[in-house]
Amino acid sequence: MKTVLIVEDEAVNAIFMKNFFLKSGFEVFDPVKTGEEAIRMADENTVDLIIMDIQLIGEIDGITAMQKILEYKTIPHIYCSAYNQKDIIERANTTSPIAYLTKPVDVTLLKALVKGYF
Repeated sequence: MKTVLIVEDEAVNAIFMKNFFLKSGFEVFDPVKTGEEAIRMADENTVDLIIMDIQLIGEIDGITAMQKILEYKTIPHIYCSAYNQKDIIERANTTSPIAYLTKPVDVTLLKALVKGYF
């Protein structure tokens, strides 16, 4: 079974994502709220997909966390963010995500992306 790590500091969005992936047949870790927690979880576990918010609580944002994770592991990832500014998207794209989705997330699109990738 494929595993998903959700990095989201807004509880409603985290619960929505967790339920979506559970219903889609994935094993889902409890969502984490900080980039630092994401790095630790990715380091300590086998993760097949990361759903990463950009703006997180803590010292580092989601893009920086993903950059650090990719230094030692190759993990497919999808950014889900309320930010759609060109400079943020360009910075996110340096990590080669599967996609960059803006909130509120289009469930049909997310389902198609995940199905197409796995």
